[in-house]
Amino acid sequence: FTHIYYMNKNINNILNKFNSISLNEMDSAQLMDRVDTKYTIPHISLEKLLNSLHNNYDILSINNERSFVYRTVYFDTEDHKLYHLHQNGKLNRYKFRIREYCNTGDKFFEIKVKNNKGRTNKKRKIVNDFNLNESEINFIKEELPFIENLIPSITIYFNRFTLVNRSKTERVTFDCELYFKHNDNSKKFSDLTIIEIKESKNNKTSMLKEFLKKERYLPSRMSKYCIGISSLKANS
Repeated sequence: FTHIYYMNKNINNILNKFNSISLNEMDSAQLMDRVDTKYTIPHISLEKLLNSLHNNYDILSINNERSFVYRTVYFDTEDHKLYHLHQNGKLNRYKFRIREYCNTGDKFFEIKVKNNKGRTNKKRKIVNDFNLNESEINFIKEELPFIENLIPSITIYFNRFTLVNRSKTERVTFDCELYFKHNDNSKKFSDLTIIEIKESKNNKTSMLKEFLKKERYLPSRMSKYCIGISSLKANS
């Protein structure tokens, strides 16, 4: 993987301070039907944030690894209809993607739906490659009233680690070293971290939310997909 970048040493040292949690232990915080709150922060702020959390959150660990490389191919219509629905703040919108967990090679086709109540629901199935085959098309038809033609619109690589609060009601992903690519265009963001807080319901007493509020970081509607499409369109 020529475009995969790993966590810097300082961040890795901080991640090692956290108690670990296994995938099985995290099952109660999988939250496939959830409320998402996203934040975008400068990467230089990440160390301070993490140092404030390690006594109250555990970190997902798989085979003694605490950060993982993801490769995601997003699909959209030729005129980027799904991107524009997101940019315009439309609810009842969808995302279609194939995600590879590069550390294991596992791949899933995923459908993400944001409904008009602000909840996110995700469904997925195992796949073998990055193509939308008949099986995936039928999966979409079974789940959604969506019949438009989909094509690959962008590939995104990033490095992720996941924290879970001790009560297992809150799961938080941190995406770093974002790299976007489509055809001959590419863009890398090493100075950006995207935080996504996933909860069964909106929790105003979240320790992480309190810290972000204190540091004057506000929730953001921006997604990795939208950042990637807008940055590559600007480059083209």
